[in-house]
Amino acid sequence: MTQPDLSQALRVRILDVGQGDAIVVILPGRRRALVVDAFSGERVLSVLQDEGIEELFLFLSHSDEDHVAGVDYVLDNFEGSLLGCVFNADRLSASPRSEYVTRLRYLARATREHGGWSADFDTGLNTDRRFDGLCSAPVAAEVLHPTDDERKSLMGTTNEASGVLRISYGPGSDRAKAVLLCGDVQLTGISCLMHRLEAEPNRLRAEILKYPHHGSWPEEYPGIAQFPGYGRRTMADFLEAVDPEVTCLSVGLDNPHGHVCAEVFATLSAIARDGMRLRRVLCTQITATCLREQQLCPALGCAGDIEIRIGQGIQDGLEVVPNLKKHTERIFSLTDSEHAGCAAVQLRSTQEGCAAGRG
Repeated sequence: MTQPDLSQALRVRILDVGQGDAIVVILPGRRRALVVDAFSGERVLSVLQDEGIEELFLFLSHSDEDHVAGVDYVLDNFEGSLLGCVFNADRLSASPRSEYVTRLRYLARATREHGGWSADFDTGLNTDRRFDGLCSAPVAAEVLHPTDDERKSLMGTTNEASGVLRISYGPGSDRAKAVLLCGDVQLTGISCLMHRLEAEPNRLRAEILKYPHHGSWPEEYPGIAQFPGYGRRTMADFLEAVDPEVTCLSVGLDNPHGHVCAEVFATLSAIARDGMRLRRVLCTQITATCLREQQLCPALGCAGDIEIRIGQGIQDGLEVVPNLKKHTERIFSLTDSEHAGCAAVQLRSTQEGCAAGRG
């Protein structure tokens, strides 16, 4: 079988790094990459080297260690050009000697040494010409959350202030295919985001959703009182608004948080039954939610790395790797059809099942 020509495609690689985020976005031409969070610096650097990336730009959605622990390693060892870095200044009350402040200083110094530029990760980037120049048509990037005011108001709740980045490929916003990368944003942040975009729902829709916070199902609204008049939106409201074809979750087998929460899979299945676009769910690792009660799975992975391919050279303009058959086979090799979670559940009457099992 002839391999597709990926040189002019947009490729989003969601890396299997356990309970954390590390995403490498390879732009058409394969020279420049955007790295969105870097829990494992070794994995990120390996991808950059294997792909022959020469220019790098960093997006750090928020300051939690499971999103930024590997950034120093990447910067210390990447041999190409660092174009810049945007980071979420979400802990301004931190001690000057804290690890958080030390990392910010390191990022600023490394960026200056490379001749790059830096800024806060908020919607103000959308009017910054430097940010606009990172991607060229037909690729576009837009920050959807937080605004500068929201970022400052949500200080102390790093997940709620987490940056949300939408990357699209195509002519015009109505016909473009998009990937929505949500960091760890939770219900207060989602309520702010959906309130602002209520009159522009297409800006939130995306073919691919990287589900926020490793498959959590939050019920609290920290800091919502700071936003009078904002309706309280649920995670189900958010999923329906995004209306993804494919949902991806970055999660670790041994996580102590109960991720992926069973409510996530139940809601995704319900959305699919309601006739929305969802046809696939993939997780980077299988989790306890996927397994029969009291049974421990010896496998350390589920989908492993997930790659989204959009654009020229791709059949139907959108491809997800691993493909449906291979991923379903892996699910059934880790458990059985009776206990394979949503891998054994038809999401559509067309016999195209959810490829992720329940993890």
